[in-house]
Amino acid sequence: MKNVFKKMFATMALALAFSGAAYADKDTPITLKQLPTRAQILLRSNFKGKKVSFSKKDSDLFGRTFDVIFTNGDKVEFDRDGNWTSISCRRGRRVPAGLVPSSILRHVRNRYRSVYIVDIDREKNKYEVELSNGMELTFNKHGKLIDVDD
Repeated sequence: MKNVFKKMFATMALALAFSGAAYADKDTPITLKQLPTRAQILLRSNFKGKKVSFSKKDSDLFGRTFDVIFTNGDKVEFDRDGNWTSISCRRGRRVPAGLVPSSILRHVRNRYRSVYIVDIDREKNKYEVELSNGMELTFNKHGKLIDVDD
C-alpha cells in the first residue's frame, strides 16, 4: 500500500513539474495600451517623446510582469499592477529624477556630486541603485543607505 502511495505521489509531482515547465516563460508581445494603466501613466509622464522598440508581457507560475524597451536601449520593468520594479538607462542617460525616491536622490546628489543614477531596482524591502561611476548602493525601503559596493 505504501508503494502505491509513493508511486502516486511521484507521478503527481512529475505531472506538476511538467505542467509548470510548460506554463513557464510565456513572453507575449503587447502594445502600450495593453499595459496596466499605472504603467501607461508613468511612461507618458517620465519618458515622453521616447520611442518604444518593444513591449511584452511575461507570464509564469508566479504571475505576470511587463517590460518596455526603448529604441535608445533604456528599459522599464513593471509588476502586474503597473508599478515599476526596474529602470535601466544606457549610454550616459539618467533615470528620471521623478521616479527615484527623494531620500535616495538627495543622498546621491549630496555625496556623489559628479555622478548620477543609471539603474534602479525596487524590491519588497530595498532599492538597489547603480551610479554612472559603477558604484552600487543599496537602500532600505525607507531610503536609508544600508550597503555600498564599489
